[in-house]
Amino acid sequence: MNITERPEPTGPLAGLRVIDFSHALAGPFATMFLSDLGAEVIKIEHPRRGDGTRHMGQPLFGPKDTDYFVSLNRGKESVGLNLKDPADLRVVKQLVASCDALVHNYRPGVMERLGLGYDELRAERPDLVYVAISGYGEVGEMSALGANDIAMQAMAGLMATTGEPGEPPLRLGVSLVDMTTGLFALAGTLSALLHKARGGSGQRVHVSMLASAVALLTNYIPSVLTQGKEIAPSGREHAQLVPYQAFQAGDGGYVIVGAFTQSFWVSFAKILGRSDLLDDPRFATNSLRVTHRDVLIPILEAEMRKRPRDAWLAELTKADIPTAPVHSVREALSHPQVSAVDGVVEIDGEDGRAWVTGLPIQLSATPGGPRGAAPRLGEHTEAVLNRLGITREGDDEDTDR
Repeated sequence: MNITERPEPTGPLAGLRVIDFSHALAGPFATMFLSDLGAEVIKIEHPRRGDGTRHMGQPLFGPKDTDYFVSLNRGKESVGLNLKDPADLRVVKQLVASCDALVHNYRPGVMERLGLGYDELRAERPDLVYVAISGYGEVGEMSALGANDIAMQAMAGLMATTGEPGEPPLRLGVSLVDMTTGLFALAGTLSALLHKARGGSGQRVHVSMLASAVALLTNYIPSVLTQGKEIAPSGREHAQLVPYQAFQAGDGGYVIVGAFTQSFWVSFAKILGRSDLLDDPRFATNSLRVTHRDVLIPILEAEMRKRPRDAWLAELTKADIPTAPVHSVREALSHPQVSAVDGVVEIDGEDGRAWVTGLPIQLSATPGGPRGAAPRLGEHTEAVLNRLGITREGDDEDTDR
């Protein structure tokens, strides 16, 4: 899909206005989807420095158009205001009064010290949906500490489950905690907006990166806390399911075999020509296969090396066993099925053309999607203020605001 101009919002949130104080990844990931779903998202940035992601990653079109920023901020309007400048702060408060929702990911207490805490702002806008994202939460001895994705992967135990057995822990290849936190913030925002639309009040929503990261441990939690087990790194395998992993085929390619049910296991053994494995009491159930994985996996690996990748993919697909080739990122993004689901879209901006993720949510009556390129720093300041009838005091362009 190619987007060459900013279309009018058609999504279910059309008509809603969101003021976005968030930076880095988690918050902007949430507000990006709010924009895709039709909301008018006004991004507040320091007029000189801007969002820190303008300087993170690799530059695409210039020093302040990096892959990070472009991928997370499409469709938003950038307004350059300094929250520590009294005149600009007054403008910010007028903007908030015109908005349905606010999103920020400053450390606990920062917005309150700026006079932008929930209790103060709801006095002017009682139905405001106020969304706060934190690292370690708002209570507890670590609540004031800074946080980022890799720290949360480590803190929540995710890194301890990632990597090969006996090897050092590995960071997940994507910033999964940041993005999961953003999705929980999106869910919280939409839930609060729905409550308000049903005649309820505005409210404060809080999402922490730590709680979001722990939520990813879902199926491990009962085993660890109820049975006292530990989850160790299992490399290409799965700690609780066998066989459920990547196998190397005879041509060097890798094939995923997701035989997570008993019927899939039976079909897989037959495809391998190893029905004898079905009679082995050590492999009779998934629990037993997990217990005896050190015996079973080498047998399966040897069998998988007898044929090339595509031959196995055809056999596994025919048997309806979940399977896939292990793609590189480039192979994945170029795959026709990714295009079929609008997994990535191309956006034309004034500074160039960029590919970004599409909107994974498909709505039949109120479809959404990316509505334009990421903004230049402060690009919409005057347009937004004029549109909302807000007058800005003075002009201190020569000071570091």
